[in-house]
Amino acid sequence: MTPRIWLGAGVLVLTGTLALHVQADAAQESTVKAGIYSTEQAERGKATYDKICLSCHSFQPSEKSKDNPDLGGDAFLSKWDKRSLHELATVIYTNMPNDGSAVVSEAETADLVAYILQQNKFPAGSQPFKWDASARKVLIVK
Repeated sequence: MTPRIWLGAGVLVLTGTLALHVQADAAQESTVKAGIYSTEQAERGKATYDKICLSCHSFQPSEKSKDNPDLGGDAFLSKWDKRSLHELATVIYTNMPNDGSAVVSEAETADLVAYILQQNKFPAGSQPFKWDASARKVLIVK
């Protein structure tokens, strides 16, 4: 075989291997439509939302929306479409509440994400949402 044939064969093998990796990564991705939180978790999230978040955030367009983003509807889904739940949880945990009036724990953050999903009409599942590395592959989709 000539070097050119070897190079062509190598490119084909490399391309095929890369395609398999891309397919495997895509197969591991999930969306919020897969029921990735539990109803009980969302109920705990509502309690935290009512206590800490309600004064600044709404799920519907409201006066609060002028200074603080809505957590529901088209505004929320447009901003977060195709972004991961890990990213959403990280924003909540590291920035909320932004006035420093409270500290939200990791468990409360996961519960808040579950409540946000519930309020946006995404289905519940049997297991609670886990804010770990796997959450990077769970995408918010319209």
